[in-house]
Amino acid sequence: MSIQKYAIFREVVDTGSFSLAGQRLGISQSAVSHSVTSLEKEYKVKLLARSRSGIQLTDSGQRILQYIEKILYLEEKMNQELAEIRGLELGSMTIGTVTPLTSEWLPGILKRFHDQYPSIQVNIREGTSQEIIEWVENGEADIGFAYSMKDRGRIDRLLLAHEPFYLLVHEENREKDLFRLLKELPFIMPKSYRELIVQQKAINPTVLLELEDERGIIELVKNGLGISILPQMCLQGLPKEVNMIQISSDMLQLPVHLVSLMFSAMSPAAEKMSATISLWLNENYNNIMLTNEKLSFE
Repeated sequence: MSIQKYAIFREVVDTGSFSLAGQRLGISQSAVSHSVTSLEKEYKVKLLARSRSGIQLTDSGQRILQYIEKILYLEEKMNQELAEIRGLELGSMTIGTVTPLTSEWLPGILKRFHDQYPSIQVNIREGTSQEIIEWVENGEADIGFAYSMKDRGRIDRLLLAHEPFYLLVHEENREKDLFRLLKELPFIMPKSYRELIVQQKAINPTVLLELEDERGIIELVKNGLGISILPQMCLQGLPKEVNMIQISSDMLQLPVHLVSLMFSAMSPAAEKMSATISLWLNENYNNIMLTNEKLSFE
């Protein structure tokens, strides 16, 4: 019964609503409220603060939630292990991913995975690299794709690829020297890659503004409002007004990691997905890189 209460409590936290949690779980609002109240009485602490503005975790609730997440994760892992023992391929898992990889990598990876494991449900959750690391740390995602990051002792990581960076310029500047462009023209800083860019002393542009949205950055370059730097995975379907100048990998490149709380203790579904990711990249990514490299030097 406690496991069921934990699942209900997490759903209330995720939705911020007793009624929405009930709808998702297929039970009444009163049953949801009774379950949370019962959990609070059992633990003798207030887990949720209820007000007209909505539902919020108390400090106690925040501290307890991390353990509830881990218990639910371990229960799911145990059920998957039991399914494997019985010869079944069942389970569910969540992948945290940044938006560019959702369109560039995941379609091929998910097709291969679903062809082999059609009964395993895969949930996709998009966010920033930092958010993905936090989701993996607290059990909200089984695995995730993250960019170069500072050492985090609680996270295991596997380097998957190095993405090349390109300087994006309006077509009227296509023949100019890269360093001259960086010195003379206003720069649109991509927030997602700011840490990597500012570390390179040779790249010292005059920053006009910072944006998170890569497509918005491309539109600004298209309209001649500045130049920018983005990794290759963001540059599919560029407008004809925008030209790419490849930046040397010795100067700047983007490490993409697969991250997990602990690779040695992943659920069976997450293990299968990790293996699928590695196989797909080995078969496809080198070809993608070679094609792009050829195009960049034409």
